[in-house]
Amino acid sequence: MGDVPDVLVVAREGIDSLAKDGKIAPGSVTLGSSNFAFGAGFVGTLLTSGEVDIAFQTKPELTTTPGVDVVGPPPGDLGQTNVFAAGVGAASANSEAGKALMKFLTSPEAQAVFKAKGFDPA
Repeated sequence: MGDVPDVLVVAREGIDSLAKDGKIAPGSVTLGSSNFAFGAGFVGTLLTSGEVDIAFQTKPELTTTPGVDVVGPPPGDLGQTNVFAAGVGAASANSEAGKALMKFLTSPEAQAVFKAKGFDPA
């Protein structure tokens, strides 16, 4: 307890809340987003085993499960989008390194990896 993060990557709401409390320095970045609904563990394995015919789960999990085809996000109000962000700890002793990491995570190269793993780039 009491540890200070150099960089924290969590849902956008968490970064915004911590920034409001002064625990994250100004200048956070949005990394990407992922549609999801009704998380229930590794539902991709339930699909490939034949236990279920359709499933709702985060796109990154489903796209990394061999044999699963992602057809798109759930319609209307059935789904939600999680937006992930990164911020440097306000009291970080390594804030310059943290800023460099955030710059890298928002670079075209890193965003291409996020996209390949099922995230929608920022």
